[in-house]
Amino acid sequence: MNEFSSATSVQMNRCVLRRKHGNVEERTLFLLDQLERIPTQAVVLIDHAECLLRDDGSLAPCWERFFSLFLRSQHRGKLVLATRQWPG
Repeated sequence: MNEFSSATSVQMNRCVLRRKHGNVEERTLFLLDQLERIPTQAVVLIDHAECLLRDDGSLAPCWERFFSLFLRSQHRGKLVLATRQWPG
């Protein structure tokens, strides 16, 4: 989650905003705030999505928090998860 939130950028018009400072929660809130502000639909690609899961197949708590906030936010964003293999 830390790598995702620090590497995520939101494109607004022709300006790319990057937020590398702050903790994971602050960067997540920044991303969601930016998604709410842009007038068009945004797509966030999460590659290697198999890394979101723990060894027992459950979702890591930081990702549970992210998805919960993502679903509750007022934006037009979409998530795409890509994985080479899904455990289990």
